[in-house]
Amino acid sequence: MKTESIYCRLEAVAAAHGEKPALTFLRDGSPEDELSYLQLLRDVNKFAHTLLDRGVKKGDLPSG
Repeated sequence: MKTESIYCRLEAVAAAHGEKPALTFLRDGSPEDELSYLQLLRDVNKFAHTLLDRGVKKGDLPSG
């Protein structure tokens, strides 16, 4: 069985579903905002690059 990273899976889902909602934010049980699969992928990339820019590497663990 081949394992697939969460990121690779997100890329595939974003390619297949693009602007469809990936996350729906609720307020008092009613939809308030949505994030598409492409927006989610963009935000994940932005966060990953922020970590890399701060020197975080694969295998690093939080200190403390």
